[in-house]
Amino acid sequence: MKRKEFFSVFKLLQFFLLALLLLIFLLTSGCSPISTLLFGAPGSIEVSTYPSGAKIFLNGTDTGYITPYTITNLPKQTYEVKVVLGEISYTKTVIVYADNTTSVYKDLLARLNKIVVEPTSMNLKAGESQKIDSVIAYYVDSGSVNLALSNCSYSSSSSHATVNISGTITGVSEGSATITVSYTDVEITKTDTVDITVSPFVPPPVVTPIIYRAFCIGVDEYVNADGVNITNLEGPSDNVNRIIQVFGDCKFGTGEVEFSTPVSLKNLNATKTAIISGIASTFSGADENDVSYFYFAGHGGWDFNTCYICPTDILLTSYDNEISVNELESALSAIPGTKVVILDSCFSGGF
Repeated sequence: MKRKEFFSVFKLLQFFLLALLLLIFLLTSGCSPISTLLFGAPGSIEVSTYPSGAKIFLNGTDTGYITPYTITNLPKQTYEVKVVLGEISYTKTVIVYADNTTSVYKDLLARLNKIVVEPTSMNLKAGESQKIDSVIAYYVDSGSVNLALSNCSYSSSSSHATVNISGTITGVSEGSATITVSYTDVEITKTDTVDITVSPFVPPPVVTPIIYRAFCIGVDEYVNADGVNITNLEGPSDNVNRIIQVFGDCKFGTGEVEFSTPVSLKNLNATKTAIISGIASTFSGADENDVSYFYFAGHGGWDFNTCYICPTDILLTSYDNEISVNELESALSAIPGTKVVILDSCFSGGF
C-alpha cells in the first residue's frame, strides 16, 4: 500500500513539474495567451527615415536592422530609438502601447552646405557696438535662406569683444577677437567667423566755445581841434552806438552764440594810450577759437607812406599820438584767434 502511494505521489510531482516547465516556456516565448493576459498584447515601432538605410538602435543596442523597418513583439514600456546615417544621428524616446504601432520618422538628408556671415570683419572702439548684418544659409538642393539672427548661436575667442544672443558685438578693450557664428539644421552644424579689431576709446575733443568780443571807438571831439588842420566830427560816436546795436543782434553758428558785452570808447576818452591799452584789456583771455572785432570811427591820415588813425589827442606839431597801421597791427597781433578790423576813417584803405 505504501509503495503504491509513493508511485502516485511521484507521478503527480512529474505532472506538476512538466506543467510548470510548459508555463515558463509559454510566458517567456511571448506567444502565450497567458502572457497576453498577464502583460498585455505586444506592440511595435515602425522606424523610417529619408533617405532610407539608417541603422536602428533600440535602447542603445544595434538591432541590426536598417530603415525602413518595423520592430515587433515589444512589451509595453518606454524605448529610446536612435537612427544613424553617416555622420547624422537622431534620437527619440517613445512609449509602446499594447497592440499598437508607434511611428518614428526623421528626415536625415544633409541639405545644409554652409553659412556666410556679413560683414566678415569689424573695427570697433572700446564701448562701441555693431550688429551683424546678415547670416545666409546655403543648401545643397534648395538655394539660400536669410536666417534670423536669433536662430544662430555666437561665441567670442577673447575678452576684447563680446557678442549677445541677437548678434550684437561690443568692443570691450583694445585688441582682437574672433566671433564664431553657428547654425544647426538636421543635426548638421555650420560656422562662419567675424574678425574684430578693437581700438581704445578716444574721448571726443573738448570744443572750447567761441567768444565774440568787440572794442568800438568813436571820436567826434579832438583835444587840439583848430577848425582848420583838425576839425571835430559829427557822427562817429553815434556810429559806435549803432554798430554795438548791430553786434547785439548777431548770433553765430548752430549754437546761436552772441557777442559778449562790447566795450566802447568815445570822444575825449579815446586817447592813444586808452585805445592801445583798451585793445589789450578788451581782448584779454582770447584764445585761438575766439573772434575779436576792432571798430574805429574818426579821422584818419597819411604821412610818409604810412596811414594812421587819429585818437582824440593827436598833435598838430608831431605824429607822436597817431596810431599807425604798424602800431595797430602790432597791438592786435598780440591777441590770439581771429581779428576783424572795421575802420570808418579817411585813408582806411591803406591799412
